[in-house]
Amino acid sequence: MPLSRSEIRCVLTVAGSDSGGGAGLQADLKTFLCHHVHGAVAVTCVTAQNTLGVQAIKLMPHALVRAQLRAVIDDLAPEAMKTGFLAGVEAIDAIEMEAAAGSLPPLIVDPVCVDKHGKQILTDSVVAAIKSVLLPRALLVTPNAAEATVLTGLPVKGQRDMEAAAGALLEQGVHAVLLKGGRIGTDRSPDLLAVETGAVEWLDTRRVATTAVLGAGDTLAAAIASRIAWGATLVEAVRLSKEYVTECLKVSLEIGRGQGPIGHMPAEYRWPYSR
Repeated sequence: MPLSRSEIRCVLTVAGSDSGGGAGLQADLKTFLCHHVHGAVAVTCVTAQNTLGVQAIKLMPHALVRAQLRAVIDDLAPEAMKTGFLAGVEAIDAIEMEAAAGSLPPLIVDPVCVDKHGKQILTDSVVAAIKSVLLPRALLVTPNAAEATVLTGLPVKGQRDMEAAAGALLEQGVHAVLLKGGRIGTDRSPDLLAVETGAVEWLDTRRVATTAVLGAGDTLAAAIASRIAWGATLVEAVRLSKEYVTECLKVSLEIGRGQGPIGHMPAEYRWPYSR
């Protein structure tokens, strides 16, 4: 029997295309599928990349990004939305126009603005647009340590630094922040969830022994958006999505000559919303 609209959920990802299939909207769509969610996309850029890095990038024009947003939101009515690599202000301006029209679903912002070496890959003007347009409208922002440094100007080297950076983001008007501590150089993977109400929770797991972590951030934000679409609370969505990504890291893929991607269908993972 076909599923009726009351039996399924839809999530929109606004992100770049990764030709290597490890990150970007490709990782998002895999995650959505694992969470029994129909994934829709608004492509912000097309990249030529693989496990070794990015070789070329082409931005989508503002009008095309806006048209994609309109097409999906008007017809499919997604219950949640997430952003990934936006590449330029074109996508941010398009999202701002949708927000002005009052049509944005709950928004998870993965502020992709640094590369795997911690180098800023967006111009200062694009980062400023993310801070002024996206962060105040987001249900949750999910920076890693390096991205938190770009967004706040604060160095993030340990857990006390994470608390300070999360507090600074909340002071900027962010409703909730999940600051990921996977890059702080310990044998643990401590993530900090801080909410504007003052609630704080550490989600701490042992680091999975793998260097194939490409797409982990995209996957985490996509999983959270999927859970939100199914009606989970923010705290529940974050906890369960952290567990999911941890399992994905355990089945990461040794593919390519560089940093491989995480897996998306761990054998022991069981999605609770089956028919």
